Amino acid sequence: MKLKSLIGKEIEDIRVIVKYESYGLDFADSFIVLKGNIVIGIPWIDGEESIENEDDLIWERTLPPEASSIFEGKGNEKLKKLKGKKIINCLYYTDSENGFIQAEKAFFELEEEKFITEITAAPNGTGHAGLWVFYSKEELEKRYGTNYRRLNE
Repeated sequence: MKLKSLIGKEIEDIRVIVKYESYGLDFADSFIVLKGNIVIGIPWIDGEESIENEDDLIWERTLPPEASSIFEGKGNEKLKKLKGKKIINCLYYTDSENGFIQAEKAFFELEEEKFITEITAAPNGTGHAGLWVFYSKEELEKRYGTNYRRLNE
């Protein structure tokens, strides 16, 4: 499945598994459930490669039963606003800018200027492993910089 085929697809659910390792690393795995029961992962992108030339970038997944929905629970009101949003683009960083954090995965740009990505590993107790949501382009650029490209540019 090509990355461009995701444009216009609607998010039905986002599920995450986080495994905690005391005094070590926390590991996360995110599953994006799209309308039509398509389950994908967020693509890994090598900053030196262009995603336009890739034929098979979509990681179709099997949803494990232990994956928890980010939309469940009272404290997740802000996250619930992602449900039903369509993917409008995919961003990738071609290189890290001086002073900015290197992005390990691509970003899905959703309707209403929201962006999601995933951090797969982080020091235990920091809360950084898992799905990351940016609620504006400015918020995204503050963390990762402006050295990104969009799929449909």
